Amino acid sequence: MTSIRSDEARALLERSGMAAEAAHLIDEFDGVGEISFSPESQSFPSDYSLDDAKCLIVSGDLIVTGMLETGDASVLIVTGKVTCESMFARGAVVVQGAVEANGFVWVSSGNDYSFLVDVVRSRVFVEHGTASSATRFQTRVFRLMNDVFETSTKRHFEKVSLADVEAFVRADEGMSPANVQRLLKLVLSQGVG
Repeated sequence: MTSIRSDEARALLERSGMAAEAAHLIDEFDGVGEISFSPESQSFPSDYSLDDAKCLIVSGDLIVTGMLETGDASVLIVTGKVTCESMFARGAVVVQGAVEANGFVWVSSGNDYSFLVDVVRSRVFVEHGTASSATRFQTRVFRLMNDVFETSTKRHFEKVSLADVEAFVRADEGMSPANVQRLLKLVLSQGVG
């Protein structure tokens, strides 16, 4: 990976056809944050965390064997697909392909950022403060605060409570024990007991 300037990042996004979705996110990094660029797919053999106020652009796929976590005010842009065990995103996420997680995808940016992807495939998707849009959600969706919109069906998901998420997680037998514990920790940290 290499560091690039914001004008270089915008040019890359323009060439990849992602300028409309992601170029405005780069503006926040003008002279402030670090923008890292990978000209090819990236693979991490364990957990990967994108630090607060960092931007990562991957030209290709992003594969994380463990948990993929993005920090506050971070931006993750992937021109391919993202594959991980689970994902906890607190910043902006724009993925041209699918986000595929064996466990869960939890997005929570405090209403500051958005989650824009083609397809979400996971056991459960939880929105908690991040407007989210996908062509298709192939998962159980829990909307807690902001809009969650499936563009292929023009469907808006109904709002639920954290207690609904907790009940689903405790009853789901298809998720690994580690993912259940991680997800329950996130739910319980939001005040459900």
